[in-house]
Amino acid sequence: MHCKKGTALSLIALLALLEAPAEVLTWKANAGQQYETRITLRESVTGLESITAKPVQITDAAPYQEEAATGQTTVPRLKRLITFPKGSVETGSSWEGETEITYDLSAFGIKDPLILPAKVVYTLEEPMEVEGQKYFRIKAKWVPFYILPEKDAKRSNIARLSGVSTMDLLWDNRSGAPKRSRISEELQYRFTDGTALLSTMITEESFNTVTEIVRASIVSQLQEQIKEQKVENVEVKQTEQGIVLSIENIGFKPD
Repeated sequence: MHCKKGTALSLIALLALLEAPAEVLTWKANAGQQYETRITLRESVTGLESITAKPVQITDAAPYQEEAATGQTTVPRLKRLITFPKGSVETGSSWEGETEITYDLSAFGIKDPLILPAKVVYTLEEPMEVEGQKYFRIKAKWVPFYILPEKDAKRSNIARLSGVSTMDLLWDNRSGAPKRSRISEELQYRFTDGTALLSTMITEESFNTVTEIVRASIVSQLQEQIKEQKVENVEVKQTEQGIVLSIENIGFKPD
């Protein structure tokens, strides 16, 4: 079979433009196993004449992987936050889901939590590399809005709630779990007298799976042994393939 030079060049150019195959993103439920997570929470309230910042809260937790995969979230007040389409996705593609946000309005005289649905729009960004490993980067946005019924408005003096929230997520599809997330929530309380308050909440969370925890322990043990035995030019690190020992300046006697 023969083809013209121009046709061959066109085919080569077309193949060069083709992207890597799209992947199916999904949670993996590992029964009985837990994540190690660290949650950093920053909150502030902005009024007409002042800004009040609450003390930063740092919490270490160990949520069960099966529960997180089933509920599609590790933040209890944000149900089904991390959802994926059934088919494959590629860089630049978007999809939609729906979360349920729980608001505590007890400080305003409303005892029952307010559960508010909101549509979430997700976009798959370019992959991001952290410590030699590549992760899928997903950005999401949702816009909560709620007008309180007259009875609740009279009791709480809140006329409506409105805001905008975003999430920046690094997703490890090999383990079927998040690696790192940053959720920014801004919610405005509009009162019946025309005044308003702006609540800002930033939640940052980092995750380690059982595999990562075990690997980190092995790396630590190897590094300690290398140090004790005074072995030089050896580096131990985690990669996508596992634990790698890099040895430099290897020399052997002749024959």
